[in-house]
Amino acid sequence: MSIVVIDPVSSGIAYIHAAVEMEVDLHVLCLDEGERKLSPKLRHLVKSVVKVDSRDIESLISAIEKIGDVQAILPGSEYTVSVCAQLAKHFGLPGLNRDTVAFVRDKYAFRHKIKEQKLSHIRYFLIDINTNLQALNVPVEFDFPAVIKPVDMSGSTEVKRIDSFDELVSFMQNLSQREISDLDYVSSGKFIVEEYIPGDEFSVEGVVIDDKIEILSITEKILGEEPYFVELGHIVGNQVCETISNRVSQYAKFIVQAIGINIGPFHLELRVRPDGQPVAIEIAARMPGDKIVELIKQSSGIDLAQMTIAAYVNKKMSKEPCSNGISAISFISRGIKERFTELNSIDKYKNHKYFKNCEIYFNHGDILGSHQDWTSRIGHFIFFGDNYHEIKDVVYELNREVGLI
Repeated sequence: MSIVVIDPVSSGIAYIHAAVEMEVDLHVLCLDEGERKLSPKLRHLVKSVVKVDSRDIESLISAIEKIGDVQAILPGSEYTVSVCAQLAKHFGLPGLNRDTVAFVRDKYAFRHKIKEQKLSHIRYFLIDINTNLQALNVPVEFDFPAVIKPVDMSGSTEVKRIDSFDELVSFMQNLSQREISDLDYVSSGKFIVEEYIPGDEFSVEGVVIDDKIEILSITEKILGEEPYFVELGHIVGNQVCETISNRVSQYAKFIVQAIGINIGPFHLELRVRPDGQPVAIEIAARMPGDKIVELIKQSSGIDLAQMTIAAYVNKKMSKEPCSNGISAISFISRGIKERFTELNSIDKYKNHKYFKNCEIYFNHGDILGSHQDWTSRIGHFIFFGDNYHEIKDVVYELNREVGLI
């Protein structure tokens, strides 16, 4: 049995470890350069690595034909969801419905679809980076504050709260001066501007297997200060009140059904308004990032990557929890620094009774990323234990206290 993963980066790497545990041969197709280069450690875990550009459909087809006996083709990143669906159809393999791809890759199409299905009532409109800003018209019924974001990017790239029309124009003028890209994927330049949603933020992780929607986690989000929406932490296994949990789970299932996710993982981001009503932000049909797969496995014993592979190769797997705890990740932000220097206070958190592991991404003198998106994060700590309040406190404390000196 063989499966193919295209461009496994970040969350897509979970498939590699899952395949090893399932004794499934996994072949990686990737550019194998820069951010898409497979590390030596991971290279030893896979059956083969084929150097190919994930944007070259003919080369991908040729590479898969040479591998032979492939039972599943999985996206290793947000930007290979579309091509994997296309390849699955070409080879007659299980894959996302063609119409569904638009809703999981285009945030405007997603918002429009769930509005049609009466699952969202917020106002929104589309804008293009090449629009004549002097002639820009905001719909009469639209009110600020709003959130603007590219329709086709991920990781909070160029996502910002906008409080006025003038701020919107200024933001778009700034964007028109540069290219928007991530993992060599270049944005179309289209943006959705949508009504700001107040409330607590969560994500819902799950998988569609045998036409059944399985909810595996309602993940609590910890966000940085607005106007940006950088995720600085996630808590998995928390005891969300039963009413909210049931409401969010049912709403998530309605969303998944409405856009037609027929197989594989989903990662739905939403906010719960002060009145308790959930409102979708966006959805992805891939592994959730930020080590959420690891957090779910740690807190419940359920492996989302293994369940996804099982869904694609028609293998039965149980989702019954085999452990019970609270798992959390807390990211360290770069703050105002532009180069990596030295971190303060980290020993205190390494000695915390719920400390599991940590990783620092940079070395002394390295140039750091933007302060506006996921590249602002310079490291993380993972905690696991049985006390939700203590874990939540240490996650927030680490956000506040640990930084560059």
